[in-house]
Amino acid sequence: MKLRLYHHHDGARIAYREAGTGPPLVLLHSPLLSHREFEP
Repeated sequence: MKLRLYHHHDGARIAYREAGTGPPLVLLHSPLLSHREFEP
């Protein structure tokens, strides 16, 4: 899985990964953590 980065016109950046099949699921972490918090 490759980590992708979305750049919004207002300067915001959102990192995301797409994996698997089925309905979308969004997981949000606190500013002190990272996406690795959700890895098995």
